[in-house]
Amino acid sequence: MTDVASMVCLTLQLTLCCFLQVLSEPVDLPPPEPEFLTVPNNITVREGELAKLPCSVLHLGTKQVGWKRVDKDHMTTIGTMTWVKDRSITVDHIEKSEEVSDWNLMIKNVQPIHAGMYECQITTPERLRRKVQLNVFGPPITDPDISIMGKEYVETGEDIRLVCNATGGPHIPEEIDWFKDGDKIDTKKYRNILITKYRSLHDRSMVSELIIDRSTLRDSGTYICRSSSDEIDSKRVTVLFGDSPRWEREPQNEEGTPFKDGESGCSRQRHPQFLLMLLLFHIYQSSCT
Repeated sequence: MTDVASMVCLTLQLTLCCFLQVLSEPVDLPPPEPEFLTVPNNITVREGELAKLPCSVLHLGTKQVGWKRVDKDHMTTIGTMTWVKDRSITVDHIEKSEEVSDWNLMIKNVQPIHAGMYECQITTPERLRRKVQLNVFGPPITDPDISIMGKEYVETGEDIRLVCNATGGPHIPEEIDWFKDGDKIDTKKYRNILITKYRSLHDRSMVSELIIDRSTLRDSGTYICRSSSDEIDSKRVTVLFGDSPRWEREPQNEEGTPFKDGESGCSRQRHPQFLLMLLLFHIYQSSCT
């Protein structure tokens, strides 16, 4: 029994040693399957800005990442290569760690035509997909600008109409102020002036119209409009006297304004016939003496 027990014990020891040796040898496990990490899947940007469609992958390994529009049959990108004729589209590839990498689709100067549903795909047999919706709204933000439209010359009694349009910038201007020759126009002070204002959400602008009913010579001057974003534009308006062309208007004084009622133009300039009579009278006196 002692010999049998010894043989059994030896056999168990050899078996245990073999088992431990097997356990100590490295085992080639299959690589983990890639998967998408959670990132935003609904992106909204303004027209003209940079659109970033995120795609973050865990355990990509030797697989590839590509982007495509859901409504198109061809791929938009594969890896970092772009497969469409659109220079505004690129891929921003970032290796965050050995396991995590980003493959973000970037669209510069995004336009409404770029809006739609996109797919970030991993080239596995199952073709893993993750959808991202891109929304584009407008119009684009432009630099602030302001302009005045209207006639530079009007006849006496004709209406003066000036339109000031303030556009651009991240926000629609809140207010527009009018000035005449540096003096702020107050409708209580300037009772013959009407000012209207409205905001256009579509054009992202503030519009103001200045109206002077039946203008007079006193309404000539430099009109300025200023927006709440401190954009300024000006226009010189001249009210012309009478209905005839400018070069045929009534005589004007040295200040450039017509003579007052009862003031004779002959006192300011001699008539050619008067000069002729004066010359003949001078000749007559000389011949008589």
